[in-house]
Amino acid sequence: MKKIIARLLEFETKYKLNPLREVAIFMLITIVVHFLYRLWANHYDYRIFGFQVITPGIFDFFSELLFYPSQWVNKNILGLHFVTEQRDMFFYSGLPAETHKPLGWIGVYPGCSGLKQFLQFSILMMIYPGPWKKKLWFIPLGLFFIYLTNIFRIVGLSFIIAEWSNQEYYNFSHDYIFRPFFYVVIFGLWVYWVEKIKKIGEKNT
Repeated sequence: MKKIIARLLEFETKYKLNPLREVAIFMLITIVVHFLYRLWANHYDYRIFGFQVITPGIFDFFSELLFYPSQWVNKNILGLHFVTEQRDMFFYSGLPAETHKPLGWIGVYPGCSGLKQFLQFSILMMIYPGPWKKKLWFIPLGLFFIYLTNIFRIVGLSFIIAEWSNQEYYNFSHDYIFRPFFYVVIFGLWVYWVEKIKKIGEKNT
């Protein structure tokens, strides 16, 4: 077994395949955490040894933490016309004669809160090799970027509804643009960690 590992490492070094190995580790951790989270949510109701780790109150807190800044950006920066009901935004054209005709709506619910992505990134960074002293500040910084990404996602979807009021555009953007964008950001943060923090730290030791 040791000979096989040694040959693989030699092959990797010879053909400079180390970046591919790093990406493979990233993908493996991300995929495993994704499916374990789904299993935990769907079959164990976020419980560990009978204790509910993530409660509805936690989901509500993170949903509100997302809803109010997104609402503020929609109103004060984009100038969108909408009314709110709980954590729903109903968009209108802004014309007095048409205010009774909503263009569409968007709701910020537990599934939108970004909590899953927060956990995925945190677990990824805790498992992945690197100096813990730097992880202590990099993980919170990464979570902040993911939070900003989620606000951007809600605002982007709001703009699509207000400008085009087309359910197909909304569904496509939700599923194939903004949702994958989460993982683009997480991947970018991970690349920065590997290239700018972990490797530099290894060179200095």
